[in-house]
Amino acid sequence: MNTPLGVKAEVAFYVQAPKSQKEIKNIMRTTAPDIDNLLKAAMDSIFKGLKVKDSRITMVSMAKFQEMDHPRTEIVLRGIE
Repeated sequence: MNTPLGVKAEVAFYVQAPKSQKEIKNIMRTTAPDIDNLLKAAMDSIFKGLKVKDSRITMVSMAKFQEMDHPRTEIVLRGIE
C-alpha cells in the first residue's frame, strides 16, 4: 500500500466471553484482554503480512472491543490522500 500521507487502520476485536461467564448473564465482566496488546498484535500482523512500514501507519481511527460467540479481528486499511 503506497499512499503519500500514509495509512489509516480501523481495527475491531470480537472476543469470546469466558465459559464461566456465559452462564451468568447479570454480572458485569470485570476483566478483559488488554486492548493495547491486541492492537500491537494486529499491527505486527499488518507489518509482517502486508509489508507495510511502521511509519506508514499514521492513524488508528477506531479500536473497539466486543464480546461475541464467534471471535475474530477485523482490520480495514485505507490510504490517506
